[in-house]
Amino acid sequence: PVFAQRTQLKPPWNIYSPNTDIQVGKQNAQLMMQRLPLCNDPKVDQYLTNLGVKLVSKLDQRGVTYPWEFHCVNDKSINAFALPGGYVFVNRGAIEAADSESQLAAVMGHELSHVTLRHGTAQATKAQFAQGAASIFGGIFGGSTGGALLTQGVALGAGGLLLRYSRTDETQADVSGTQVLYDAGYDPRAMSQFFEKLE
Repeated sequence: PVFAQRTQLKPPWNIYSPNTDIQVGKQNAQLMMQRLPLCNDPKVDQYLTNLGVKLVSKLDQRGVTYPWEFHCVNDKSINAFALPGGYVFVNRGAIEAADSESQLAAVMGHELSHVTLRHGTAQATKAQFAQGAASIFGGIFGGSTGGALLTQGVALGAGGLLLRYSRTDETQADVSGTQVLYDAGYDPRAMSQFFEKLE
């Protein structure tokens, strides 16, 4: 009965295959791992992986098997991001700022939702049609901003929030992330609590 009242989320229009998400994510993840100061702490990575896998088990992955990976970044800023295909990077700052595991799970649930709703390549789809570009992934590693750039303004850079998601994408990730939190046994209010901190 609880599920009957749930907001059903429909992933945005996307011309790319989930396989493209995985390929693009993997290439960019390799680049990130060279450029970002990773924590290189197996215990922390294992903790993030255990938490991530627990959340992923409650996500609607729509029949796709993603190669989920979880990495700790040794950076004090409160940030986390997930590349398409399930390559997840969580800053030490986000781990330290969370008052509870529920709050860290909230941040991760939000980011994991962007992956399964495939918002990254959906944005690329929009950009491609807005600009009539022949191949959006033509210059994956173009640009000198310190991050890998997908052409046509769909940016994956180290530092800021990587993909420029639309307001609708963010709302979808909030809803999906909150549902996942609840299903994984965490306090769903942790999502708003953590985002209040970020303000």
